[in-house]
Amino acid sequence: MNGICLQEALSCWWKLLPKLKEGEKLWEVGGSYMYMKKNGDIIMATLSQGQIYIESNTGTLKEEFVNWKLTTDAGVLYFGMSKRIVPDTQGFAQVQAIQDNLGNTYSEFHLQVVEFIDGSLSMKGVSNPIADITFGTVIDQNGNVIAKDGNVAPTAKKQLAINIKLPNASSTTQILIDKEGRVTINAPFLNINNGSVDEGDSDIAYGLETNNAQLGTKGQHVAREQDEITVPISQSYTDNEHSGLTDISLNNYSILALLAKNIISPAGPCFLIPPNPNTAIKGLITQGSKNMYAGDD
Repeated sequence: MNGICLQEALSCWWKLLPKLKEGEKLWEVGGSYMYMKKNGDIIMATLSQGQIYIESNTGTLKEEFVNWKLTTDAGVLYFGMSKRIVPDTQGFAQVQAIQDNLGNTYSEFHLQVVEFIDGSLSMKGVSNPIADITFGTVIDQNGNVIAKDGNVAPTAKKQLAINIKLPNASSTTQILIDKEGRVTINAPFLNINNGSVDEGDSDIAYGLETNNAQLGTKGQHVAREQDEITVPISQSYTDNEHSGLTDISLNNYSILALLAKNIISPAGPCFLIPPNPNTAIKGLITQGSKNMYAGDD
């Protein structure tokens, strides 16, 4: 407070109060006050910290707080320093600000939303949120900083910075981003634009997916390391999920036959015996596929 200790401020709290002008009103208790200005502005402030300022002519609401928490039937929104109920040095449980090894206090933006209101309000949080979103260092209820694997983070680089959880009946969809920018998506379903899907999929109407029967029935996927690769090389190849492989298979066979003719028998004709239907070469995606996205077409 500008170099003035709190004790000194409490002894002269009246100096912090605004001076009244004609037509203005002030309600004060113990240094905290509500002040209504002549122009219609309303100010609510505490002695030590925090104020709400409502500007009449602009309709602007200004707030200044160390911590801000809003609880409604729809859920809980918290923004401020990270606090948890943890044991103190004497073993007694109390609300404490969570700090790193250097004494820096963590901050967080935490939103929990319920699907249906039940008429009960709780300042402690939401038991079964349909969405649970944290921006800022992710800290569990015991005050531990958490890594993407759910364990206590061993280093600052492994600590989570964003955690988005969407629980549902069968599993939990989760998007995690650590402090080095690595993104992890744990989800039962993942749609990528322009994949071939069933015509009844609602994503088609919104332009998020396309229903292309020529490409098969399976949607588009992300290519990952250690995923299996199928390279068809026969004159005929059938795969309902990936209909586009039919044309690719015949093209592969023609190129392979031309290669054999030019390498194996340069002095005369050479013929490649057609492989059995649905013959394909199997392989794995290796390091060369990092950061690459591929579709089934």
